[in-house]
Amino acid sequence: MEMPAKLSKEIIERLGESYNITSLQVIYTDVNGQYEIVLDDMKSMSFNTLRKNTSKMERIGEEEKEIIRKLNES
Repeated sequence: MEMPAKLSKEIIERLGESYNITSLQVIYTDVNGQYEIVLDDMKSMSFNTLRKNTSKMERIGEEEKEIIRKLNES
């Protein structure tokens, strides 16, 4: 569950200080499944906070299943 947090943190850092992010929702899909990060208050956007707020989605749609299947074939 570290990769969704790592990538989200990198994107936030690249945006720089020009953006004031007050909430965040990220849906991340890879060969291991689909993950969601939700921060809906003024929590720190640190890697650890993002990682702690990452959950694996148990129910995913057909499109996401197809993406995961194609990723596993690569």
